[in-house]
Amino acid sequence: SPIIAGELCVAMGGFKGPAIGFKMGGEGNITEERRVWRNEKAPQRIGSGVYAGGYIFMANAGPATFQCIDTQTGENIWEARAPGAVHWGSLIYVDGLLYVTDQQGTTHILDPDPNQLKILHSNPLKESTNATPAFSNGQIFIRTFKHLYCIGES
Repeated sequence: SPIIAGELCVAMGGFKGPAIGFKMGGEGNITEERRVWRNEKAPQRIGSGVYAGGYIFMANAGPATFQCIDTQTGENIWEARAPGAVHWGSLIYVDGLLYVTDQQGTTHILDPDPNQLKILHSNPLKESTNATPAFSNGQIFIRTFKHLYCIGES
């Protein structure tokens, strides 16, 4: 899914496809007029990233990495190996934190730090999933291949 990053829209290719950042607006072929950057070299991406604090954060499928991207240039600020499995679900941003569940069912909670990868918590369900966690009214919903979990205060 495209990511709205201030005045830019960022579109990331899936299977090692390119990423592009462009100014929104215009008509017809806007390539030369609105394109800010294009990055041909990219890891395999399946889920969508998020824009937080002026940067784009991604959880990639292959190899299993987390990534922080400069919104204005498309360049990597950092890329770090993720613990556990690859990510097919999307990264989400809730109450100042990043959440993503890997294919082994471990949900990682990250600090959106543009200087380095900071994993605050990792919570394993030990069940396979390709889904994205969903948040509603203080509860987290995580769907695995076998169950739907609701995590929250009673």
